[in-house]
Amino acid sequence: MRTTKDIIVRLLTNLETEDEKLLQILLVGQPELDDKLDSVNLRQLKQRIALRSHLLPLDSNETKGYILRRLQLAGCTYPSALFPPETIAAVRLKPAPSLPPADARRRCWP
Repeated sequence: MRTTKDIIVRLLTNLETEDEKLLQILLVGQPELDDKLDSVNLRQLKQRIALRSHLLPLDSNETKGYILRRLQLAGCTYPSALFPPETIAAVRLKPAPSLPPADARRRCWP
């Protein structure tokens, strides 16, 4: 049995002209969303997805760049003084050799 949500998604994704779709839906989520989309119940939705992608974890240089850029955007004039290399290294302390951006954000800005 189809739910109201299923019907709405179907109606919205069917909006198109002869040449193109009129509406594009962007799904953004955690890795669990990818698992959920693989379920049998969402087979029809999965068939309508044109592109699936995921972010790879950040390496140490990318983590440093991410943190310093966020500080600059927040108005910090000297981000390296606020987050020196040893602090950035401490942010990366975990068993895995890389760090997802969301983890870096949570560790710096709880």
